[in-house]
Amino acid sequence: MTGYEIKFHSERCVGCQACVAACMEEKDTSPEAGEQPLCRILEQENENGQHLLSWRRESCRHCSNPACVKICPAGGFQKEEETGFVLYDKTSCIACGQCMEVCEEHAISFDREQVIQKCDGCREQVLEGRVPACVSVCPWGALEFIRN
Repeated sequence: MTGYEIKFHSERCVGCQACVAACMEEKDTSPEAGEQPLCRILEQENENGQHLLSWRRESCRHCSNPACVKICPAGGFQKEEETGFVLYDKTSCIACGQCMEVCEEHAISFDREQVIQKCDGCREQVLEGRVPACVSVCPWGALEFIRN
């Protein structure tokens, strides 16, 4: 299967949150309405809770063997062959939350209508030959868009 990957280079990330802002704008995410950003940049902590001045990214990795696809009782998730993205059909959501429980990246959340929302890799832009919104704005090259 061919596909795409958004690779995160933590050593290049300065925590500026430009990727988060671009994603929120692109996907019309509203924290004021209780929505979580589809990607987050969080400061790393050690086991004692001390901040390490390094960053980690929480966003859909579009796993090769996604647990969300397997667990969804409504069949709302699919691994798209063309892009390799894990896509979600909001109309099938029964709001059970099982997908959120199995996602190791904490990349699935409820939107303002209490149905699932997750990163789609900016699929439409990618199919038009552009890169995802988060990648396009990263000033430090911490996000890299790769065709596998």
